[in-house]
Order: sequence, then C-alpha cells, then structure tokens
Amino acid sequence: MKVAIIKQIYDAQGPWASVKWQDTDPAKIFDIWPGTITFWGLACLLKADWYVVPQQKLVSDYVADILKNKPRKKIMEKYTKHVVDIKDIPLDDYDLVITLDPILEIPASSAGRPKKSKTLFAYFVPEHWDRLYNQSIERPLGNFDLFLAVMLDSHPTLAALPQSVSFPYPFDAQALRDIFPPSEKKEVVWAEWRLLSALGMTKMWTDSAEKAVKRLERVINMPVYQKGNFNKTPFGITNPPSWKDALQYLGELNQCKYYIAVGRYSGPGQGIREAAALGLICIGEQDKLYHQMVCHPKLLCKDMVSMPEVLRELVASPELQKEALEYQYRALEQKFAKEPLELLQKAAAMKQENIS
Repeated sequence: MKVAIIKQIYDAQGPWASVKWQDTDPAKIFDIWPGTITFWGLACLLKADWYVVPQQKLVSDYVADILKNKPRKKIMEKYTKHVVDIKDIPLDDYDLVITLDPILEIPASSAGRPKKSKTLFAYFVPEHWDRLYNQSIERPLGNFDLFLAVMLDSHPTLAALPQSVSFPYPFDAQALRDIFPPSEKKEVVWAEWRLLSALGMTKMWTDSAEKAVKRLERVINMPVYQKGNFNKTPFGITNPPSWKDALQYLGELNQCKYYIAVGRYSGPGQGIREAAALGLICIGEQDKLYHQMVCHPKLLCKDMVSMPEVLRELVASPELQKEALEYQYRALEQKFAKEPLELLQKAAAMKQENIS
C-alpha cells in the first residue's frame, strides 16, 4: 500500500516537517522528529510519506492545549518546516491516508456519503483523553472510513465501512533492531518515568520523582536507568527542539537487561513496545492493555508492591528470561505488525469493492 500520514503544524507528535519516505529512513527521520516516538513504528511499518499542514478548522482539546501557550506556539511555528496546503497533497495517489485528528473535510455526495474514491481515509486521535476520541468510539467522525481506537475500546473486528475499530499503535520491531542491533545487556533496570513519578507521589516529572531513583535501587538491589526529564515541558516542546533525543533515549535503553513499567495512572502503556523490540525483558501491570499484549504472563504485576518479588524471580531464572524474550518477540510481530497490517489491507480492499 502507498500511505500518507497528515498532521497539523501545532501537533507535536511526529516529524516537524513534511517528508517523503523515499527521502528518509527509520534513523534519518529523527533529524526532524523531536519528542515522543508514538507514531514512529507506524511510519516505518507502512513506509509512509508525512505531510504537515496548516491548522485546520477542527481544533482538538490536545491542540487547543498547545495553542493556548503563546511561547509554545511560537516554537512550533519557528521550527516546523515544509508546511503544505491540503489541496496540494495528491490524496488520490495513495491507497491509505491517515490523519492525526479527523482534520480532513472529505467531500460528500448529495446522499451524504463520501464521494467515490479509491483512497481509504483513517484517523487517530493522538491523546485518548481528548473529547474527539470519545466521540469517535462508536463511529468515525465526518466522512472518514476508519477511526483507529488505540485504547482498544471500540469494535473488536472490522466488518464494514465506515467503522471505528480497536487498533493498537503499530510497531516495526525489525526497523528498531536494524538501528540498534542486539547486544550484550548490563544487569541494569530501566524504569519507566511513570514508575518513578508514582514512587515520588507526583503525576509529572519533579525532583521527588528524581529522588525516587535511589530508593528504587535500594529496594531492588540493582542499578536503575531512566529518562524522565523530557516530561518537564508540556508535550516535550523545547526551544530548540530536542532533535535526535529519541535516538539517545533508545541507545541508553538498549544497554539495559530489564524494563519495569508499573505504576502508570493512565494510558495503555505503549512505551513497552520499544523496550521489548530492543530485547529488554519487560515487567508490566495486569491492568494495562499493551502490557497484557507484550509481557510474559508471569511478568505481569498486580501492583507496584508485588514488582520487586517478580523481578527477583526473573533474575534468578535464566529459563524464564529466555521464555519471556521469545514471548515478547512473537507478540510484537503478531499483535503490532501482522494483525494491524492485515486489518488495514482488508479495509483498503473493502473500499475498493465499495467503489467498483
């Protein structure tokens, strides 16, 4: 499939410039991609072209939060490059167009249905707390064909178009391992920042979260690496932007043998994908969606209190370590690559049938 992903200038997710996939690659794209890598695996898996467009009529709660802060808004205006008008994007050249938020005004026929087009139009809502997310769970907004519900709280299977469907953030594990080949790991734990924030009794990254690192090391008797300071600025927007920061993070993560992601207060837990792809053995929580999909069942904790004992049992069992790694690799390939691709291909075929 030929794929395009479209985002607005004031959306901090993804690259801060329009770019064709043929002109970049999984590592090079970080030159224009600061902050979180939520949609990086999607871009690699689909080999998608990216288009950054001006702010559209629809303003999500997430984008509104960025716009209300003038310095933050000016940073994005200063550093975002190659912004294009939607009318200049050859939408008909693509089999699939994905937008971050339902920002396209897809023309409708006199009967109110989308005009005939071979292109499949789908969208994510980048922040699950956004009102647009809840409004989309039952049915896509506007004339979109698909809403991709990353909290897995919509329809479980694809039956017809238009439809909302449960759909995890896809991930290209092999693309990440090509950048960071498998290597010998240190006997070190990587603690997700939310674990340290929970220990510090704060929801954001503060001095109390920083101080929690030493406390955690004493409890588990093992060195702890972390990267929580990116969360000091809303949505990771800094002046200048943190270009290639993600590569540094992934390189440091790749050194560790274990990844602990308990203590989350919200969200599905998608950060565990990168750790699993890099060969870290992941310990998660029983009630987090993506942890359930990735982690070996014996490494899902009931809560933070039970985590140290789970870690001790893991460290003492080379057999469990081997089983967990194999389980994670299979889960990434099946749940975050094969199945999402098959769903999109099925939807594209449905769209073709609808217009024939």
